[in-house]
Amino acid sequence: GKIKKLALKKKKIVFHIAGFPHKMPNSFFTSNKLPDLGELAYLWRLEQIAIEVEKLTGATVEMMVCLEGTVFHFLAMVSKFEAQTYQDKVSDLVKIFKLNHLHPVDLASLHCLVLDWDKKVRLKALEIQKAYQKGKLKIIEQVKRVWPVMFVTLNVRGWPDAKIKQLFWKSNKLSDQ
Repeated sequence: GKIKKLALKKKKIVFHIAGFPHKMPNSFFTSNKLPDLGELAYLWRLEQIAIEVEKLTGATVEMMVCLEGTVFHFLAMVSKFEAQTYQDKVSDLVKIFKLNHLHPVDLASLHCLVLDWDKKVRLKALEIQKAYQKGKLKIIEQVKRVWPVMFVTLNVRGWPDAKIKQLFWKSNKLSDQ
């Protein structure tokens, strides 16, 4: 495909990789608000992949790590400051560990290309939240179907452990073993 054509021409291969939205502390996993060894391991692995692709193809490789925290932070009730600080620290990791193939990109620099982006996303988020709060079965079932996404983006700071456990385990018929 396209990568093979670029490689044969020794052209630059640019990958766009979903990065991290922001840190969503969940007392079952972490209380951190900043990147930790999990993010560093992910970034390090991306760097190693880029190096291997270069070795195999002879082409230059760049990986654009898309960071979406300052675009979607409000959906998960995280402050813009926290989201920006998180993104800045991810960028710092890339620099400190000399992950030279990785280039963090703030999606906030691109969302302005969509007319009324903020307004549209905020209205849709509010509509879904209100429907969920009213107990509309269709919305509740849809939310349950996408629970892995909710698992990552739902802000549960300050929730009692029992409520978190109920949300992420019992309600999704998962074992807590």
